[in-house]
Amino acid sequence: MSHFTIVKARFSKDVRIGRNRFYGALQDTYPEQAEDLFPAVRSRGDALRWGLTQALRAWQRFEHSGDQCRAIAATAKTDGRGLAIDIHVQRIGQDVDYSRKVCRLTVSRSGEASLDKGPDFWSYRTLTDALDPAELIDYGQSNLFDSDLRRILDTLLDGQVLRLWPGIFVALGRAQVSAVEQAQALFHAPDAGTIRFSLLSLENSQANREALADELAQEFERAYSEIETRAEGPGPNTERLTDELMALDARRSQAERILDVTIPCDDAQTSAELSVMALA
Repeated sequence: MSHFTIVKARFSKDVRIGRNRFYGALQDTYPEQAEDLFPAVRSRGDALRWGLTQALRAWQRFEHSGDQCRAIAATAKTDGRGLAIDIHVQRIGQDVDYSRKVCRLTVSRSGEASLDKGPDFWSYRTLTDALDPAELIDYGQSNLFDSDLRRILDTLLDGQVLRLWPGIFVALGRAQVSAVEQAQALFHAPDAGTIRFSLLSLENSQANREALADELAQEFERAYSEIETRAEGPGPNTERLTDELMALDARRSQAERILDVTIPCDDAQTSAELSVMALA
């Protein structure tokens, strides 16, 4: 192998592709895998969350009565009786202030959706007009968003290339680069937002492998540090942290074996392992 290729896939937070269109492209490109790759239709509650998240992007900064404002969503307690999300408005003038509740969007356990008026409903009628729950649910169910598309890409490339980190892969040889290019074609024209792939081919030299190892070490150190912080924080989930640590160790070993180079992050790994071991 004379070269290896660093692949980076970047999905913007507002990226969106219609389910039906994407499924058609998936069937054309991967007919035998399409059914397994394609995510199930979201539940109505999950669809409301996604639809609302996308809708509120247009309300992260707007003017109201001379003040700069932003809409804020917060999940409300329902005692297991479905989903409820309260909408408030943060006003940013000389001081930061908050409205009373503007409205509450709910989806019952049976799937019925509603919008309940809050004390400040009429003060922000333009905002509430954009939050019809039926439309938000339909939007959430009929589109794929950034996390959906990332999972599909990861699944497509699993076993074909070395996945170093979310959205970062190493392709070894022409066959693996071709697999990336085939997958890339699925994501070339989103309905909204951006998806960018960058492929950097490097000579398979010791210096290049060591430079890549140094870059990867920063990513691994951040991941080990996060595990350590959670292990030392309140209410750590020992089993989950142990599984994540083992998976991270395995990923590091795989990268070192394939690249034939040491990734210099032993101190961070040891510190995380000691923190997790202390939970036993």
